[in-house]
Amino acid sequence: MRGTYVQVCACANLQGIARLGIVAGKRQLRTAVLRNFAKRQIRETFRLHQNDIPLKDFVVRVMRPVHAGDVSAIRSELLMLLQRAKRCRD
Repeated sequence: MRGTYVQVCACANLQGIARLGIVAGKRQLRTAVLRNFAKRQIRETFRLHQNDIPLKDFVVRVMRPVHAGDVSAIRSELLMLLQRAKRCRD
């Protein structure tokens, strides 16, 4: 599933917990500061809404540059994409 800022891939998980992987490449986020900022925001959103997220393995890929003003849009988009993963088949 793809949004404006991030792309989310989900697959079945037998662990009993939701797991997260993050891809933040140098092409989209040139500096380490921006990459760390984006990863921190994604991890925080995942942690805060862990009870609402299906028990699957997720890989979140940053698709375009992320700045401090975009935080609320990124968080809402990521949460919407993670919620939409409930409908995916295993």
